[in-house]
Amino acid sequence: WKQTDVEYTELPTGSLAFAAATNKGSCTRWSSSGCGNLDGFASAASAAPGQFEVDQMVQEFAFKWRGFSLQQEYHWKTVEDNLARTENDFTGGYVQTGYFFHNLFSFVPRPLELAFRYAFVEEPNRFDRTMDNEREEFSFGANWFIAGHNNKFTMDYSHLTLEDKFLARDVSDDRARFQWDVSF
Repeated sequence: WKQTDVEYTELPTGSLAFAAATNKGSCTRWSSSGCGNLDGFASAASAAPGQFEVDQMVQEFAFKWRGFSLQQEYHWKTVEDNLARTENDFTGGYVQTGYFFHNLFSFVPRPLELAFRYAFVEEPNRFDRTMDNEREEFSFGANWFIAGHNNKFTMDYSHLTLEDKFLARDVSDDRARFQWDVSF
């Protein structure tokens, strides 16, 4: 599934997926580098067998039709530390959409797609687990497709925020990027 509808899909096409997992062990996260633990938790090497119960769920949706694309994901995770008797919730997600406006306005070049993305993450603060950190991203972008997804230029502008309740301060930043993406 490619993220945009560069192919101009004639029939509405979409997908909806759900997944869930639960595990009891010495790890709070898994990656290609193996078992590990999130900031503030005991290291996987020092954690007791069965110390953490991890419950997680993901829901995702994607849709394409006539130059319009929409993608969305939502993630939820709870980590219960059976030794410390604590429970921490993590949530996050994003929604992004794009459209090739040449379908509406003939003066817009055919290879140009305009896009928008919103993303958020809420996680416990590593110093005080009763206070969540909240991160948000608002991005506007433009893609110029030379040879579909295998050769394209991308330019985007993002406004990023971090609300840190423990430190009682908010941090924001603006980011601009330009990228040439070549795949073969």
